[in-house]
Amino acid sequence: MEKEILKFLESLGCEKEVLKNTPSRFCRYLQDYTKGYDQKIGDIVGPTKGLFPNSSETVVRIKQIPFSSMCQHHLAPYFGTIYVSYQPDKYIIGLSKIPKIIDMLSKRLTVQEGLTEEIKIHLVNLLQPRMLKVCISARHSCLCRNIPYNVVTITTAKYRKKRTYLYSTEL
Repeated sequence: MEKEILKFLESLGCEKEVLKNTPSRFCRYLQDYTKGYDQKIGDIVGPTKGLFPNSSETVVRIKQIPFSSMCQHHLAPYFGTIYVSYQPDKYIIGLSKIPKIIDMLSKRLTVQEGLTEEIKIHLVNLLQPRMLKVCISARHSCLCRNIPYNVVTITTAKYRKKRTYLYSTEL
């Protein structure tokens, strides 16, 4: 792949001398931004790893989790912070596990809306919480292609609320 990248860069008029190590660096960069494909959720968390019985109704909030991902449409990075809030039901999760799940899912080719949904799906499947909110705020370098929109922050959010009744519904 490095040879093809070098040919492409040379076709743009870049000097070969300056590009000496660029193709190998670019390949390592792509490998890092796609390493999530080699990971599975079970490597991070499972019934005997990072999940604990819950006896509280306290809402758990984890804010400003940094992330970076690569847009599947432009192969351009986007980055920002993620906020996760959930009200546990039967289980709570070790706090370090949520950023690890986010890192695994963000190190794949994604769109922000899809990443938001994937995080929600994985956390719902693991925790079956009473309530869950995932919110992502990010800056997209693909917006800089034609117009300098790098100051724009895109926000996406997904919510889930389990239907439970705290009081009897019988009359």
